[in-house]
Amino acid sequence: MDDPQPGLTPSRDAEAGGLLHFSVDDVFDSLLEASDAGTSIFAHPLFRFLLEAHEAFGARVDLYVFLEAERDGRRRSLTEVSSALQAELAGAPWISFGPHGLDHAHPPYSQSRDRQLRTFEAIYGEIDRLAGRERRSSWVRLHSFSEAFDLSDYWLRQGVTTLLLTDKPSVSYRLPPNLRAELAARGFVRHEGLTLRRSHERLERLPTGNGSSDAVRVRLDEHLRRHGSLVLFSHEGELAREDIQSVTRLCLAHARDKGLTCVGGEANRI
Repeated sequence: MDDPQPGLTPSRDAEAGGLLHFSVDDVFDSLLEASDAGTSIFAHPLFRFLLEAHEAFGARVDLYVFLEAERDGRRRSLTEVSSALQAELAGAPWISFGPHGLDHAHPPYSQSRDRQLRTFEAIYGEIDRLAGRERRSSWVRLHSFSEAFDLSDYWLRQGVTTLLLTDKPSVSYRLPPNLRAELAARGFVRHEGLTLRRSHERLERLPTGNGSSDAVRVRLDEHLRRHGSLVLFSHEGELAREDIQSVTRLCLAHARDKGLTCVGGEANRI
């Protein structure tokens, strides 16, 4: 798994055009399920699919994780995930991890600054335990597109250079109008020492019916025409669906065929 893969080329350039970024939000259950089962992480359907995408397209992926969740009447935590997964995760440099939030009900924007920092610190502690500090992603998307750029000093100390914002027409919820307009026009903007990037496509919202492939490619090409990059993402629960896996393969193949440079995993360290 450490050998260079054909397809998308890793890059350390977080500002250049022609980029692909692929990520999965709301990650929690897959780690807990693999741990509870005591199996290889790549025996879990989500990680098996990601491995297949890596082997087929050279794809790299950032996984944005929750710290906790309510499951079967119990409060479960990343702290319960076995360190036995560490060897496999540390040996997969095409995967990186970043914080997403406390849980589904509490996005960072709903928390105090102190509570946000305690949540992020706890998540980073578990990322370091399970995969190693070098597996931290330098691009992060927070739950509900929380725009925590006021924590830029903290993010930069964690190696984070880029916050990923919404894919919705609003573009941003907190930026002043001039920066929002720049973000809409260019696809990224510099603010508070960070790069803020627009998310382009939520994969589960792309058409997946018969004859939809050309329509998907047209949408991707429009993002490339406007911004010179593709920021694609899905969610843990959605990526379990075969139709979403199929459209993900289509998008990754199109990015490869367009010669895009993949950022994510170990290649995202700068």
